[in-house]
Amino acid sequence: MNNRVSNAFAFILFSAEFSSVLGAVSCYSLQSLCFLKIKT
Repeated sequence: MNNRVSNAFAFILFSAEFSSVLGAVSCYSLQSLCFLKIKT
């Protein structure tokens, strides 16, 4: 039981970290896209 709970907690932490990284990457690519559109 305790092992399952810690595994679930580790998975939640991992997915939160992954989604924040994914969000930062998508935000950066959106910014560069807008920058390229404004530049041209």
